[in-house]
Amino acid sequence: VDVQRVAGGALTWLGEPRRALELMTGAAARARPHDPLRAAEMLAEATGPAIMQGEVHLVRDLADQVERIWAHSPDVAAAATPTALAMVAGAFSISGDIDRAAPYLRRADELPSSSNRSAELHGAAFHAQSLGWAERYSEAGHQLTNLLHGARRLGSPTMLAFALAISAEIGWWSGQWTTAYADATEALQWATENAQPGLLAYGLSMLARIEAARGERKLCQARIDTAQREVEPRGVGCVPVYAHAALGLSALGAGELSDAAGRLQRSWDLALRQGLNNPNVFPAAGDLAEALARAGESDRCTRILRELDERAQATGLAYPRAVGCRARGILATDPEEAQRLFAESLAALDKVGPIAFEQARTLLCSGE
Repeated sequence: VDVQRVAGGALTWLGEPRRALELMTGAAARARPHDPLRAAEMLAEATGPAIMQGEVHLVRDLADQVERIWAHSPDVAAAATPTALAMVAGAFSISGDIDRAAPYLRRADELPSSSNRSAELHGAAFHAQSLGWAERYSEAGHQLTNLLHGARRLGSPTMLAFALAISAEIGWWSGQWTTAYADATEALQWATENAQPGLLAYGLSMLARIEAARGERKLCQARIDTAQREVEPRGVGCVPVYAHAALGLSALGAGELSDAAGRLQRSWDLALRQGLNNPNVFPAAGDLAEALARAGESDRCTRILRELDERAQATGLAYPRAVGCRARGILATDPEEAQRLFAESLAALDKVGPIAFEQARTLLCSGE
């Protein structure tokens, strides 16, 4: 069981998520009757390759299994590691269940540091990522500062690549794009040097997103071409979601509304099919709503807005509410109604701190 667990972890970083999942879930099934603690930890760790493969429904199922083991064995739950807690929290966060993720993040925060600092890095990375998906950007940034320091001090290039990519994602939301771009570039370098396709995909996705927003369309397209050529064939199923999202944002910035809407719709539809119900993980839905609103496709836009409203209600996140209000403001025919909606968009964003790019977009719409 332990050999298969280690092999599964190695295969995850090597970009073979399907084989990793088979090994880790098989080992967990064998361990469960005799060692539920070990089984729960392996099932939690298996959420990593499941996310990489783009099977968020499976991610959620694995987290549910861990919860059942913990509920059935309080002693096992009390002995849960920070890594297991953080990965279960991440599984619920990516599937859009922020409330179920929150108590696991709190428990991970409260646990004392272990003597195995290298092992802690893994859990700390997923912890920071989950905080970001829950719009807790300041806390995520603090966690990442400590994590990056630890990864550099301990000489852990694998975790360094992962942490840098997460840092780039947090920097995207907080508007620290220069730092985010540098972090994503370094993450890409480490992932390339260590032959880690999954992390290569993460670094490429962040660079492509920033380049799309900056209007650097050729660079953005080159990142996507690299991901589709070198990463997607390995079974990293999240590539098509972010590829269409980045190219759609790039087209939207250039005013190519039909192309933007088509690409963003494919990204959003694929994300929903995979079970990715947190719209902040790949922010395609808000871009899609704006593209459709600007193109005057009010019926299609209204359907997306209903989905954003449902996600805002279910998750309590500010982003889906803010972009929904912005698209409604673009659609509005009465100027006063439009300004009221733009003000609501800005008020939603203000609740989670400076999300500079989204705030600027809403202000631009208001000025227009």
